[in-house]
Amino acid sequence: MKTVNVVPVERRTPGLQSIDYLLPAVPLDIYTRRAARLRQLSFGHEIAEYLLFSARISDAQGAILKFMPWAPGGTEVALRADTCSLEQCIRSSYWQAALAHIVTNVGDAAERETLPVINSLMSQRPEVLASKSLGLLHARFDEVSPGEAPFLWAALSLQWAQMAAWKLADPNTPPSGGESHNCPICGSAPVGSVVMTGERGGLRYLHCALCETRWHMVRAKCSNCGESDKVEYWSLDDLKAPVKIEACGDCNGYLKICYPEHDSGTEIVADDLASMHLDFEAERMGFLRTGISPFAFPSQAQRS
Repeated sequence: MKTVNVVPVERRTPGLQSIDYLLPAVPLDIYTRRAARLRQLSFGHEIAEYLLFSARISDAQGAILKFMPWAPGGTEVALRADTCSLEQCIRSSYWQAALAHIVTNVGDAAERETLPVINSLMSQRPEVLASKSLGLLHARFDEVSPGEAPFLWAALSLQWAQMAAWKLADPNTPPSGGESHNCPICGSAPVGSVVMTGERGGLRYLHCALCETRWHMVRAKCSNCGESDKVEYWSLDDLKAPVKIEACGDCNGYLKICYPEHDSGTEIVADDLASMHLDFEAERMGFLRTGISPFAFPSQAQRS
């Protein structure tokens, strides 16, 4: 058993005159960096095959973005995922077309155990896929099989990331303020948070698991309940680990936090997936994850 190192609650270095509350996603950059990081982390990793599988999904997202970008107009879905309706999911053609491309691209190099999932997704009717996708958007993860969820989420995320970036580029979009656990743009849960470097050095931003938007939250409090008295940061062995657990004794929730200053190559989704040993340790100690991994959705057993 590795030793859990608990480090002090960290506070932001003062000095910035203003803080950008929202950081819009640049989807192509995200997918390119994510795929590269997943491949880098796969070397010698115990879940190397799954990391490479996830990299292929990220590759497919980037490829689709280049030849089939989303464009506003026509039948749209609600940007707030938690208010999206089944009818909107069925009528929206973009994510369904993206899903077909992702499944095809990944299927060309799929492992034998993945082929039944791919064949099943390719044979399902649009209304069935829409119903399952709506379950994911509304956090009813038990309605979708673990094998299908990453494909469906990748297609949905591809559309929502572009919709969110378009919305935030609109000068008429009202500025957002305040702090929240869920994404202020689409309402989805974060995958984790990142302590920034560079001109925003020291600031902590949560990263949306669906639309890839980042939003600011101070570091000295729980990202889930907002309390600060019982927040601890965990790592295994290395106090300067690029990924740690932020655990709260008030709400018994936890979320990953990434530190690019300790490894400039970190990418929140990739590093979250490759550090599942931290999840096992946190859950062993009685904490529940408060975010979503796009490649490892919670099972019904974990949620009950």
